[in-house]
Amino acid sequence: MLLQTVTAQRPLELEAPAPSRPSGLGGAAADTLRLPAFRYLWGSTGLINLANQMRGMVIAWLVLDMTNSQLWVGLVNGLPAVAIAGLSLAGGVLVDRANPKTVLLQVRLAQAAAVFTIAFLVTAGVAEETEG
Repeated sequence: MLLQTVTAQRPLELEAPAPSRPSGLGGAAADTLRLPAFRYLWGSTGLINLANQMRGMVIAWLVLDMTNSQLWVGLVNGLPAVAIAGLSLAGGVLVDRANPKTVLLQVRLAQAAAVFTIAFLVTAGVAEETEG
């Protein structure tokens, strides 16, 4: 009975509306890229990924220079993946209970603090190459 009332008020449209422009690269992707907020998000995400890749390479290079051990380079590159896999569920619960924007900002600030701490330790000469 309810279905008849709904369909009587508004008939079903079986045909898709005609697109205003051809689909493909010039379609929805171009519409999305016209949004300034999406362009900022896309650009900042690209820069963050580039910075994370550079950080990983620099830390691996530093560990190789300090220890001259392939085992340590492998551990330094592999252990973050183990931590991500282990803490991703807890991080999801945290983000669900808190403001996601605040959590993202805090994580980015913590990453920046860690990178600047490592840079300070290396330039101050605290992190030095080991003998043997």
